[in-house]
Amino acid sequence: MDIRWLILAALAVAIAQAFLFRRYGLRHLTYQRYFNEQAVYCNEQIELIERIENAKWLALPWVTVESMFPTGLHFGPMTETAVLSGEAFQYHHSLFTLSAFTRVTRRHRITCIARGVYGMQDATLTCGDLLGGKPHFIQIHAQSKLIVYPAIVPLQEIPLPTHSWQGPIAVRRFVLPDPFTIAGTRDYQQGDPLNQIHWSATARSGRLQVHKRDFTADYQLMILLNFEVSEEMWEIVTDPALIERGLSFAATLVQEATSLGVEVGFACNGTLPEESSSYALARSANNTGSDRDRENRSYPHFYPRAGLPHLHTVLTAMAEVTMRCAGSFHSLVTREQEDTYRPLDYLIITAHQSARLKDSVDALETVGHTVTIVPLDKPPTA
Repeated sequence: MDIRWLILAALAVAIAQAFLFRRYGLRHLTYQRYFNEQAVYCNEQIELIERIENAKWLALPWVTVESMFPTGLHFGPMTETAVLSGEAFQYHHSLFTLSAFTRVTRRHRITCIARGVYGMQDATLTCGDLLGGKPHFIQIHAQSKLIVYPAIVPLQEIPLPTHSWQGPIAVRRFVLPDPFTIAGTRDYQQGDPLNQIHWSATARSGRLQVHKRDFTADYQLMILLNFEVSEEMWEIVTDPALIERGLSFAATLVQEATSLGVEVGFACNGTLPEESSSYALARSANNTGSDRDRENRSYPHFYPRAGLPHLHTVLTAMAEVTMRCAGSFHSLVTREQEDTYRPLDYLIITAHQSARLKDSVDALETVGHTVTIVPLDKPPTA
């Protein structure tokens, strides 16, 4: 056969296959991407699952999926996948070969190395022909969201006055008389109601006696985290790593208290972004605060409650808060004094203890609260 006819035939085949792949390559091609968990703690591992399906008769020699991921999600070793990291984002590239009517599922191990809320929206699917001609692509929505809570640390790492929740922190609880439980009698004291007088004991002892009631625990813990590294610090947090450590302390204590059935709350003077899910909650959900405070509150503030839904709400706010002060910590503590109408146990996590802070603590104790200071220091170097 004449070589010219061979060249023409080859050219015709090349044009035909290029047209075929251009017209039908991306048709009936679906792609999904999601995490196997919706929320995890920092330093935990999760899986990113990719699923691509070619629901047509045309086999695809190569399809790539390209997208951007935050650098707070660290990919483990992978094949047929490339990751190029930058300062804030990393470029993720997956390569697939799809036969006709084929579905491929790929799982990537990811370590969450930074607290935050990660949302990924779009991906680019690119398809080429057999001869490596000009590729064509489409943008698809592959929405996925992941909440990374602050890291949990061992309780022994937190510089509490005691490492036992049965120690002074848990024992120094506010207790109320239980009207249904009698623990004996005692001498009458001024102010005791007359209906509590124990007449038989009074006759036996010759002194006025009243029923001695047992006590029921009504323990509520409120954790406050100071985002101010020093008294001189202004709006931007100057030592983010130290405050991240403070968030880990707070998350650990909230989780531990919830597991023990203790009602626990949390507040800090960090800033919540207006687009975050916790912003509206911090402004409206805590209706026991003053109207002025609820209107202006752009920082996480959750009054003590129990249960896993409340734990998730608090940890989500910790994940969303930014390294920017919404106001002074002194103002936050002052509002606690104004807005809290019952005695609470406060744990204040702070990197410094200024005279102004001590005055705020004294004011809290004056109105009946107990306050424990948890110093926030840099971890010792190995």
